[in-house]
Amino acid sequence: MKKPRSIRYSFAFILIVMAVVFTMIILFNNIYATRLLRNRVYDNTRNAVRLYADRLDTSLDSLDSWLFSTTGSNADLQTLNTYDYDQTAWHLALYRLQQNYNAELLSNSAAAIFSYFPKEDYYMISNNGIRNAEAKQLISENLEEAAKSRSWILAASGNEYYLLRMMKNTGITSGAMIRLKDYLEMDQGAQLVMVRADGTVYPSADPSAALEIAPDPAGGYVIQSLLGENSFIVYYPLRHGGGFLAQVIPERDVTAQSRSLGIVILVIGAVLFLSLLFLSFFLNRSVMRPLRTLQRGINDYKNGNMDVYVSTRNAPEEFAEVSDAFNEAVADIRDLRIDSYERKLQAQNLEIQYVKQQITPHFMINCLNTAYQLTETGRMELVREMLRALSNHLRYTLSSGQTVTLKDEISFVENYIEISEIRYPNSIDFSIECDPALYSAAVVPLMLLNFVENTIKYEVRIGKKLGIHIGISREGERVKALIYDTGGGFSEEALAYLQNLNPTSYSDSTHIGISNVIVRMHHVYPDAVFTFRNREDAGAEILIDFPFVPYPGGSVIV
Repeated sequence: MKKPRSIRYSFAFILIVMAVVFTMIILFNNIYATRLLRNRVYDNTRNAVRLYADRLDTSLDSLDSWLFSTTGSNADLQTLNTYDYDQTAWHLALYRLQQNYNAELLSNSAAAIFSYFPKEDYYMISNNGIRNAEAKQLISENLEEAAKSRSWILAASGNEYYLLRMMKNTGITSGAMIRLKDYLEMDQGAQLVMVRADGTVYPSADPSAALEIAPDPAGGYVIQSLLGENSFIVYYPLRHGGGFLAQVIPERDVTAQSRSLGIVILVIGAVLFLSLLFLSFFLNRSVMRPLRTLQRGINDYKNGNMDVYVSTRNAPEEFAEVSDAFNEAVADIRDLRIDSYERKLQAQNLEIQYVKQQITPHFMINCLNTAYQLTETGRMELVREMLRALSNHLRYTLSSGQTVTLKDEISFVENYIEISEIRYPNSIDFSIECDPALYSAAVVPLMLLNFVENTIKYEVRIGKKLGIHIGISREGERVKALIYDTGGGFSEEALAYLQNLNPTSYSDSTHIGISNVIVRMHHVYPDAVFTFRNREDAGAEILIDFPFVPYPGGSVIV
């Protein structure tokens, strides 16, 4: 018999063909290459533009801090504002202030630092690379706008652009200016431009030059025609000056390394199309056909056909192995159906036992707490009586049976009432009514006690009589056990919780005792019904409705 082909061989062949095709696409796809190149140029250019923007912002921050300190606390400015122009003190203060400005000018790259004294109409200017007359004209033309602004403004003097900052204090206006071109010259002769928020570009030989797309506040790039040429423009936001620094790169420089493929791309597309046709035929024969055979077998199994068998004829090696495993699994499942059902019953019984064990510590702790309180009062006779009662509790709760007689449960409740009356003397008025013919009914342990115990735990107060009544009757083949008290009743939250308890799974949250009783009762009597409500005359009321089934084993109380 011919050995089935390995699916690994089939996939290896497919991967080789796909690798060749996609390698050709990657090598010759100029669109993709252009995108990669553009992103790389953007990343490199943005990093460079950011360095220059940070340098400009740092200079502006430094001058801002110096101006704020000078206008706010310089003694010579205060003197100049106090004395008149013709007094010696005024000229001495002016001289000292001039020296201070000259010293500051040496430590930064400002074009000028100045103060304007409107009372004397006098300009004191310390300049660096700008003529006094030009600086004075810039100050006078922008005095009102700059003094009102809280940031640097852009001002022009001929073909030169400056960033200008002024602060006014006690009538004297002080400020600084920097030459924009000093911050726009990059290494290797590259140039930056400043872009205002409205898209205007400075400096520019064309006054109408502007970005057509408003720059993103976070920085980025645009591609558009600028200065008569399609350009790649990378910009970065400035903290001062109300705009961006940008580098304009001709689009031809960005795409110079990529070439259009034209007809070559069409040829590659045709080759790729033919390759895909071949791959489709190959995959259908080697993979899809055996896969559909296996799928039909799985669908037959899902529809209940336990005699399904998947053929392995002409299937690849791996599919043959999977099909054989599926056939064996179906056979095993068919043989284990009865065993699975028995295991389910066993698991249900284990769950019942586990739920029951959750309840035992709850009662034991309550009894021990009661015994401990009695020892504190020195009532040892009652302690011995309590320990005897505790022994009965443990013997009852640890019994292995899933059900007990109703008589045993009532006796257990009465025993618990006796214990509680020792702890809360003259505080409990308990009564029970039950037809003796119902004593043989089978119930789950703690069915009644759990509700009585909760009532005593949350409602009994020393000095206040609490009534607890249990009434058990038979209606046809059903037993109805009614438990009510004269306490405060259920809260809205507790009542909503109890009315929506899941009767098929125990709870590990609040009201665990009640939840477990309901679950265990549901396992024994799936049609048992628990009803929780508040009585009209106050107090909680629980009605348990379950079928009458005689207990087969007699009493379990020793």
